[in-house]
Amino acid sequence: MLEALGRVEALPQLRNIWYLQRAALLNERLDCLGMAAVLAAKELVRRGVLKLEQLRGDGGVALQLRCFPVRGLVLRVSVPGDSNRESLRASEWSWSALRVSGSYREMLQLVRMSDAATCGEVLEWVAKLADDTPDVCIELPRAVAAAASAAVTAAAGTREPGRAHGGAPAAAASEVASRRRVHVPLSTEEIGPMYYKEMAS
Repeated sequence: MLEALGRVEALPQLRNIWYLQRAALLNERLDCLGMAAVLAAKELVRRGVLKLEQLRGDGGVALQLRCFPVRGLVLRVSVPGDSNRESLRASEWSWSALRVSGSYREMLQLVRMSDAATCGEVLEWVAKLADDTPDVCIELPRAVAAAASAAVTAAAGTREPGRAHGGAPAAAASEVASRRRVHVPLSTEEIGPMYYKEMAS
């Protein structure tokens, strides 16, 4: 990804980063995005804003890298195997078997069309990955969380909270939004042990 960004005409400074010793560290941390997406998906399921069934079939679930200055960098998480099954239980598969893919092409096109200020933010984001304790904010799209909530509500036969008087108050909406976001450390020293501990649980 770093090398691809360095080829964008609007980001010539990234070519300098690519040839510096930091390039190896940055690429190492970018390679951790897959683990970060799996950890985020597991936490979202734990919070109840994502259902296991949503990870199955039709390309799984597209998680957004909210901290990236340009929208379009999506981490798609999916369960391999039969997508036609009616149910999915955690005991039937391992979290470590999840597949993660990134949509870099669309993101690069958006970066190319961005103004100078946004390109500067992209450079700053990349540089911060070399910090001692970088992290990323991964967000579940509102529509996916709403579908999970509707399924739970329908199964329970209850009314969705906050809807009785024309919608949820702003404070409740803010709380729901925060539950859709997961901050995950991206340094190898932190995310590696965290990932393998979570996959074993």
